[in-house]
Amino acid sequence: IILVEALQDYFVALNRTIDLKHICRKIYSKIVAFVFGALICKLITDIVKYNVGRLRPHFWAIC
Repeated sequence: IILVEALQDYFVALNRTIDLKHICRKIYSKIVAFVFGALICKLITDIVKYNVGRLRPHFWAIC
C-alpha cells in the first residue's frame, strides 16, 4: 500500500516542482494512517479472539 501511494505521488510530482518538505509531510501522514489502521485492526482482532476464543480440549493435558 505504501509503495503504491509513493509511486502515485511520484507521478503526480513529475508535473510540478519538487518540494521536499511537502513530500516528507505526505509520506509521514500516509505512514501514520497505515500504522493507525494496522493497530486498530490488531486491537479488534485480539479483543474478539480473547472474548470468543476457547481453549483447545487438550490444552491442560499439554501444560
